[in-house]
Amino acid sequence: MRVDWDQETQENNKRYAKRYRHMLRHITVLTVFGVVLSAGLCAQWLMRPAPQYFASTIAGELVPMQPLSAPVVTHRYLLEWAETVARGAYNLDFVHYQTQLNTYSNYFTPGGWSAFQGALSSSGFLDSLQTNKLSISAIVSNAAVVLDQGLRSGRWTWTVQVPVLVTFTSASEVKKANYIVTLTIQRVPVLDLTRGIAVIDFSAEPA
Repeated sequence: MRVDWDQETQENNKRYAKRYRHMLRHITVLTVFGVVLSAGLCAQWLMRPAPQYFASTIAGELVPMQPLSAPVVTHRYLLEWAETVARGAYNLDFVHYQTQLNTYSNYFTPGGWSAFQGALSSSGFLDSLQTNKLSISAIVSNAAVVLDQGLRSGRWTWTVQVPVLVTFTSASEVKKANYIVTLTIQRVPVLDLTRGIAVIDFSAEPA
C-alpha cells in the first residue's frame, strides 16, 4: 500500500513538473514576443517623420509653414530679393508714383512700410519728384552683402546693404547719384507674405 502511494505521488510530481515546464515555455515565448513588439513600437515611434504643417491662402492654396526662427530662404535668394527691393524704391515717375509705391508695399511689413513712407516724405523726395516732374530709375551698381544676421525677438533677421546707381531724369536734364541702401529684413508668417520675409526698416545714404 505504501509502495502504491509513493509511486502515485512520483507520477503526480512528474505530471506537475511537465505542466510547469510547458507553462514556463509559454511564458518565455510570450515574454520574448512582448519585448520584440515593444521594441518595434518604440523604433516606429522614434523613426516616424516629423509632422508637416500647412497654411491655407484665401485661394485655397496650401503653403508649408516654417518656424519664424528659421532662415528658410537661401543666401542667394535673399540677396537677389534685397536687390529687387532696393531698385524698386527708385523706379518711380511723377505721374504714376502712387500706384508704383502701392505695388511695392508688399515687400514690407506694415510697420516697415509706414517708416519707409515717412522717410520719403520727410526727406522731400516725393515733393522733388512732383515739382521737378522727374522720372527715376535705378540699377544695382555692386553686389549686395549681408552685414549681419541672427535672431531678433524670436525671428530670424538680416541686415543687407545694396549699392545702387540712381538716375533722375527731367525735361531739361539728367542727373546720376550713388546710394547705399540698407535693408533690415525679417522672417514673417507665410499667411502674411508667401515669400516668408519682409522689410522692417529701409534707409539710404549717398555713397
